[in-house]
Amino acid sequence: MDQAARTLALPKCPTGIAGFDAITLGGLPRGRPSLVCGRAGCGKTLFAMTFLVQGATEFGEPGVFMRTWRRTSPPWATTWPR
Repeated sequence: MDQAARTLALPKCPTGIAGFDAITLGGLPRGRPSLVCGRAGCGKTLFAMTFLVQGATEFGEPGVFMRTWRRTSPPWATTWPR
């Protein structure tokens, strides 16, 4: 079985984003978590919100948006007023 056949055999969840669905041959893998990562400002939040809105409005799917962040300095390294 070639790569294209294996990819098509994997059940997909369409994102509703035409270009992304075309590139990924149907969307994200169905029933599996997908991590979207990248530098600040690259479009991760926009992608996630578009996926959630399209899933709810076009496909009747529920969704969850989880956001995390990282401190740039340790919590004990705060500057206290003098």
